[in-house]
Amino acid sequence: MPSLSVCMIVQNAEKTLAIALESLNRVYDDLIIVDGGSTDSTCEIALGYGARVIKSAWSGNHGQQRNVYLRELKTEWAFVLDSDEFIDIQTLEVLQDLKQNKISLNTDNFWIPRKWISPNSQKHYIASSPHYPDFQRRLFQNKEGIFYQGRIHE
Repeated sequence: MPSLSVCMIVQNAEKTLAIALESLNRVYDDLIIVDGGSTDSTCEIALGYGARVIKSAWSGNHGQQRNVYLRELKTEWAFVLDSDEFIDIQTLEVLQDLKQNKISLNTDNFWIPRKWISPNSQKHYIASSPHYPDFQRRLFQNKEGIFYQGRIHE
């Protein structure tokens, strides 16, 4: 069966991290969290979900932080999630089907709509423009030579 890592970069995300991780329903074989220097309970929350927490001082460069988890990948597939997002049941089912070899793949990556946790209600996502739909390449096969570049968020 294919293996899957969930990868995140975080910093002071104690208010939303558990919601994001709970939505994954432990579908992952490995949870890699790169922490930029949290001063709250973010790392403790991550450890409670079985994460490998890697400390990497925040330099202001998202690509650099994301490359930290790419160097740590040991699984066949990676799924990227931000600490202020969660996945819906359809995305969870895709991840489960991928892991159980229930889907036939003719691609090595998938674009998935981002679902941001609403600051008004952490049980709902922001569903209005410009925040939704916001498709991002979030699921990809772990292949040699893949890396992020650039300082911007995505």
